[in-house]
Amino acid sequence: MNPTCSVKDRAAKAMIDDAEAKRMIVPGKTVLLGNIRKHPLAVYAKIKGYKLVILMSSIASVERRALIVALGAELIIIDPTVKGKAMLERARLVSESFSGSIRFYFRQVEIYGVEPFESSVLSGLPAGLHSIQGIGAGFVPNILDTAQLTGIIRSTILYSGIKETADAMPFQSLEESIQTAQKLVPNH
Repeated sequence: MNPTCSVKDRAAKAMIDDAEAKRMIVPGKTVLLGNIRKHPLAVYAKIKGYKLVILMSSIASVERRALIVALGAELIIIDPTVKGKAMLERARLVSESFSGSIRFYFRQVEIYGVEPFESSVLSGLPAGLHSIQGIGAGFVPNILDTAQLTGIIRSTILYSGIKETADAMPFQSLEESIQTAQKLVPNH
């Protein structure tokens, strides 16, 4: 399910499949344009027959650039100071350079920070002990621009059993979720 071993594989697949289902894009005719640096979209675009053009900052590593090109995407290197509205304008200009029909979509995006209730440092509260692995390190990383967050979710999720664990895995089928939950919550 994750051919590039990234959790972003499913998101890339879902974005392309959804756009195809809505007849917004057509393989072989539509050029996909992104300002992302991740490889899952490149892999899935290649599998589905789309040309993918990625705008990438000049500060991206040579290895990251080589990977995107090796996966079949066209790479356009841009100034690292081009961000936000300037990035959208640059993307529009690039889209105009392609012959044929290119569809270019922007959606309003909401971004939420998720943190453990017991260690809500994004909310300005003190760090504390919690049982949610992988989040809530007790500090706000200096690379996080909290002004870009739509909101903050203070999570109280505690996996007490198989059903609760399975319910928290929305990208898997019910059977896959139960199997994964059984591995995560033994003796239930």
